[in-house]
Amino acid sequence: IRSIYGTVQASYKDRFYVDLTGRNDWSSTLPSNNNSYFYPSVSFSAILSEMFHLPEAVSFAKLRFGMAQVGNDTNPYNLFDTYTFDTPWGDNLIAKESRSLANSKLKPEISTTYEAGADLKFFGNRLGIDFTYYYGLSKNQILATQLPYSSGYSQMWINAGEISNRGIEAMLTGTIIQKKQGLNWEASLK
Repeated sequence: IRSIYGTVQASYKDRFYVDLTGRNDWSSTLPSNNNSYFYPSVSFSAILSEMFHLPEAVSFAKLRFGMAQVGNDTNPYNLFDTYTFDTPWGDNLIAKESRSLANSKLKPEISTTYEAGADLKFFGNRLGIDFTYYYGLSKNQILATQLPYSSGYSQMWINAGEISNRGIEAMLTGTIIQKKQGLNWEASLK
């Protein structure tokens, strides 16, 4: 794999933050017409507690949004049928064909994730809530599908359909005891 990667970070008045990345890979394990794939990411956050006058109980408030892609290629020798050497009878070598049927039309896998969340702290940062909603979609996964043994192969490499997942993550944190002389007790619940 040969890659180019770039990143840009910017902020405005300690209130708004933007991070951008971009990466392009060229993989020798994919066909020449599908061996280049680009995957970017962008994240944005806004510190609401720096922008607005919030109630005294609110110590910190941040909203965040993000999108990221990740690309992936395949293992070597999945594009064209190959042979291996075996020694079934002493030093006599034989060449035998791989049991996996290659696929010269494979495409790179691309996974895309979106997320939105909030980070809130209350009462001098003694109580915190971190909430995130995410959605992920993977396309063109490279999988080995089973073939009947009568074909002469046990499997074939293919690009499969789309798989998605979504969920919610939440974490509650709290400082139960906070003494200046060193006794602190913090707890979290996910």
